[in-house]
Amino acid sequence: MKRKGNIQRVALLLLILISFLANILLGVFLYKERSSPAMDTVSSIEAYLSPDAEKYAGDIRLIKQYIEDQQIASPTKKIDFVRNWVNTNSVHNNDPSYNLRAAFNTPRVLARLWKTHEAKDAPVNLTCGPRAFAMQKILDHLRISSRVVMIFTDNFDSCLSHTFLEVFNPETANWEVQDPDYNISYVNKKTGHRIATFSLIFGDIDAFIPVSKNGKGWTVNKVEKLKENYFETIMYGNPFTAVNPVILINTDKFNLRKTFKDNGGVTFREFANKYYRKPIFIENRSTL
Repeated sequence: MKRKGNIQRVALLLLILISFLANILLGVFLYKERSSPAMDTVSSIEAYLSPDAEKYAGDIRLIKQYIEDQQIASPTKKIDFVRNWVNTNSVHNNDPSYNLRAAFNTPRVLARLWKTHEAKDAPVNLTCGPRAFAMQKILDHLRISSRVVMIFTDNFDSCLSHTFLEVFNPETANWEVQDPDYNISYVNKKTGHRIATFSLIFGDIDAFIPVSKNGKGWTVNKVEKLKENYFETIMYGNPFTAVNPVILINTDKFNLRKTFKDNGGVTFREFANKYYRKPIFIENRSTL
């Protein structure tokens, strides 16, 4: 009887694991198939915000040509170059006059970034999401796959998030975090290998470290706030267009019963169901 019970427990664990992996793959598939704009097409959100997006098509071609002219052989270095280019040609200021609509007009933003680079115009003010979308659009034209990632915290009265990309690096055949807002990637301290967001959410965060041209470390890269608060829950998928974005919640870190006062007293599930399109929720404890 004891052996039979052990077999049943193992079977149950395998079933949970298979279900967990299947949901991740399904969600990523739906995200890639339904929400990622095809090469040289305008996403639904960009079409809404910028009906004359073709007006800026020449600027993205100039950006693409500029990057290709650098003759960067290493895919890793090319991806880093794009991230750094977006970051250095924009600023992130807490300006009360910040125009969110203009910031999410990605074609126009790319034109502004190019003018800053070429004519040394004043850099455009962009928060994390618009910077991520700008980087993604450039990568699209370089035929490098990427996906939008959002991480959430339950440590404030508002349901706050931070947005960046995971980029599929053909050099390593792995998805890797690329954050153009803080101009960083993340590596495993022991191996030096770059990592995806999943490790930061479900693993020991002290085993990983942010890296940039400024050096290695949370303090030197000014991301202590992310470490202390944000690596609790992750959503894969463009928040504007993804169907069934996958939300992975580390229940050891994120309190699903909490209500967010500044969002009308809703829970995170209620918040996500309101603002995203039929999200898939997967709850799990720290596993790595």
